[in-house]
Amino acid sequence: MISVHYGEIALKNRNRHLFIKDLLYSLLYVTGGHPKDIGGRIILDEGDISFLSLVPGVSWYGDTFLFKEINEVEAFLLSKGKKFDIEVRRIDKSLPFTSLDVKKKLLYLTDKNGERARIEIFKDKILVTLNIKKGIGGLPINKNNKILHLFSGGVDSTLAAFELMKRGANVDLLHVYAVSEDFALKGKIGKIAAFFSNIKPIRLYLAPFDYFYSKFLALDTKYEIVLFKHFLLLLADRFDEYLAISNGDSLSQVSSQTLPNIRSVNYGITKPILRPLISFNKEEIIDLSKKLGFYDLTVENYKDCCSIISRNNTTKSNLNKLIELEEKINMKEIVDNTFSRTRMFIFEKGKLKQNY
Repeated sequence: MISVHYGEIALKNRNRHLFIKDLLYSLLYVTGGHPKDIGGRIILDEGDISFLSLVPGVSWYGDTFLFKEINEVEAFLLSKGKKFDIEVRRIDKSLPFTSLDVKKKLLYLTDKNGERARIEIFKDKILVTLNIKKGIGGLPINKNNKILHLFSGGVDSTLAAFELMKRGANVDLLHVYAVSEDFALKGKIGKIAAFFSNIKPIRLYLAPFDYFYSKFLALDTKYEIVLFKHFLLLLADRFDEYLAISNGDSLSQVSSQTLPNIRSVNYGITKPILRPLISFNKEEIIDLSKKLGFYDLTVENYKDCCSIISRNNTTKSNLNKLIELEEKINMKEIVDNTFSRTRMFIFEKGKLKQNY
């Protein structure tokens, strides 16, 4: 039996039950078990916990054992042949003893440097949790909080998608491929989508690069990256069911992410544009990606669109100049043609399930 605890959800007062409902749904999907809310924590009686630490909303979890009396708890801990860093919580305040009374009784089994043991005392049962592991916290994914994420497959865009999921967003991915759909699906784009689908069902939209590429080849300009970034946002803006667009921008990390260029590419977009990594240092992004377990996927070799576009780009774009260039190449037609050829692939539980 696994005990799952949440943190921030407990602060939600009258809306708490809605967040718990979302978390129960996520746990059902991720583990395949039968999660039950017993007030302040959730019990899983079975299921696969391989990805439990990455479930948004999970603060911590551990192996839980059920007892009736404190004497049974004492005998259980004594049988382990070691001491524990014991934490006691008396959930039912009407009981005729305090948490401190229990801690005193178990003092001879206590060592602050030992494994953590959490004892929770209810009216009719006692839960003891060992082998405690930390989750990512945050808020559970709500299926209605739909965000379409511009996804290159790099470490920045991958972590940005995950950071939004951690805040309860139902994130799907939009990737513009330079080679082919098959190349994207069999390469790291498909692999990362499959990884994320262990946490939630993922829609991966694959769009061709060729319409845009054939038009900007005729231009002799330092606005190529800015044009491309604006094209991506205009394309994402065409997906009406999403409430916002997101990407992996980090302020001034590369030329397209300076403030003048961010201002330019935001032009004409009707949806909010979220940039969860805007203040992250590159080292922070890499370190966190390694900790979460997907860094190695993001550094696999893959020919993306940005590798084709010129690296000699302006850092101080002019919005009027951008508009002039987009009129010259008929950006609306490019977006229309690209959108019409975009296909959707659905991943669930680590596998490609459907495509449209």
